[in-house]
Amino acid sequence: VVSYFFCFFFFSSRRRHTRQRSVSWARRCVQETGINAEYMGISKMIKVLFMMAMVTLALCRTGTMVPPPDTMTVEQFKCLLNAKHDFTVIRAYTSAGAMDPNFEKNYQAAKDAGFKNIDVYMNPCLPCEPIDQTKEMLTKLKGKDFGRIWINVDVPGWREFKNFNTMFMDDVVDTINGAGKKLGVISSKFKFEDVFGPSYTGPSKHALMYESLNKDPSFKDFKAFGGWRKPDAKHYDTGASVCSLKMELIFAPQLKNSSLLHHF
Repeated sequence: VVSYFFCFFFFSSRRRHTRQRSVSWARRCVQETGINAEYMGISKMIKVLFMMAMVTLALCRTGTMVPPPDTMTVEQFKCLLNAKHDFTVIRAYTSAGAMDPNFEKNYQAAKDAGFKNIDVYMNPCLPCEPIDQTKEMLTKLKGKDFGRIWINVDVPGWREFKNFNTMFMDDVVDTINGAGKKLGVISSKFKFEDVFGPSYTGPSKHALMYESLNKDPSFKDFKAFGGWRKPDAKHYDTGASVCSLKMELIFAPQLKNSSLLHHF
C-alpha cells in the first residue's frame, strides 16, 4: 500500500495530469516495482479508503520556481565560432518541469551568429509524468532547426527502483522517437548503470555522449555500457574558459573534432 501510495503521489504532482493518468501510472509503477496490492490480504474497506485518498491527492497540485539560466548574445556565439567551436548544444527543457525560459533567445542568438550545427538537450523532470513533459518540449521545439535532442541522465532525483527508472526513460525515448526526431543520451557509465542497472539497453540504438571530465578530447577511455559499443561524442571538460565564458566542452569527431556544449 505504501508503495502504491508513493507511486500515485509521484505522478499526480503536476497540474497538467488527469486523475485517470495518475492512477494508471501508479498501477504501472507498482507492477514495475514488483508490488501488487491484490496479494497483500487487504480488506475491501481499506482498499476503498485507499482509493479515496488517491482521489484526494489527484486534486492537489504543487508548483515549482525555475531559476534563471545563462543567456548568450550573438557576439558571444560569434566568438565561439571564431574560436573553432562549430557545434553548440542548448538547453531546451529543465528538470523543474518547464522549458528553459531563455531557450528562444539562446537559440536565435546562435542562429544569428551563423551556427549551422545546433542540438538541444533535455534535463528530464523526474517528479513529472514523462510523456506529458516530452510532448510539451516537442511542441515548443516545432519550427526550430536543430539536429538532435539529447536526454541528460546526469540529473538528481532518480528513484531507487531501477525498473521504474527504465520505464520512465523508455517513455521519453519513445515519445521523441515517435515524433520523428533524432535523439541521444548524455551519461557516464557509472551514472547510467547506477540509475538503470547494468543490463538496460533501451536507448542504445540512438546516439551516446558519454561523460569523462579528464580534459582529453578523445575516446581513448571509453568503456562499453548500456548496449553502446562506441560513442558519438564525449563531454570532456567543465568550466573551460572560452571567449571569457565558462563553458562545457565536448568532443565530436563527426563535427570537425571541435564542439561546444552550452551551459550544460
